Amino acid sequence: MCIINMCRHLAALLTAIAAVMTATSCGQQTILTEDVTVDVLLPTTPVKDQGNSSTGWIYAMLATIETEHLLRGDSVNLSAVYVRRAITQHSDSIKALSTASKTPSTASSAGEGASQCQQLLSIIGKHGIVAYDQLPDDSTDDLRTPLWVFMYGMKYSPQEFAHSVCAPGEYCVFTIKGDYAIEETGTKRVPTGTLRSRIDRAAGSHPVCWEGNSHSMCIIGKAHDGNTHYYILKDSHGADAPNGGLVYMPEDELWQQARAVCLTRDAYEKQ
Repeated sequence: MCIINMCRHLAALLTAIAAVMTATSCGQQTILTEDVTVDVLLPTTPVKDQGNSSTGWIYAMLATIETEHLLRGDSVNLSAVYVRRAITQHSDSIKALSTASKTPSTASSAGEGASQCQQLLSIIGKHGIVAYDQLPDDSTDDLRTPLWVFMYGMKYSPQEFAHSVCAPGEYCVFTIKGDYAIEETGTKRVPTGTLRSRIDRAAGSHPVCWEGNSHSMCIIGKAHDGNTHYYILKDSHGADAPNGGLVYMPEDELWQQARAVCLTRDAYEKQ
């Protein structure tokens, strides 16, 4: 074998190894996409990069909202940096929201349950959101937080824009506790098996925010190979990660790690 062919062979081998190694800081494992058949893959905004921050829960919930709008023919790309700044600038207000809903009060927390999904919805409901292009992931501190959002010839305050992309009560959030799950409002208790079947059905046509042991991602599709069925999740560690930043997780593994899920109420209740 000539040196050139040896180098090509080594490069291919290293690429294959990298594709099956752990791809994110949360310890999730990816697989070679050519080994599986993709059954459904929902439209998404570009994969973002949370960097060294512990804010995957922000990116996961915003990705859920973004894909839900893309399915409706409405292009929405939202800024996680704006949410991070809101948490820093309005810490007392965020803490009050957290206390009221029993949710974590800091951007670095990775608490159990549906807390973070509900916290994100509460934060943007009160403090608003702006477009990703206005405050992208690589925004430096000297880039001022926008006071307005301009879209489709309209001018919105961040709060008005947030209400246009996420209506109050639009999403339902479930905390998983063993063999049952509780809706965040505390008004509904369902068997985990029932929740799983509803999420599995919804995942074929709607995004689902998923919270695991130490990280959150957005379910955007399904795949399978000869032995296993997978959920496809959109991660937030950049498009340079294996599989373009998507994670293929076996269904059973996803549910073993699941702590909370969030999706639109219409998607959950759809028969």
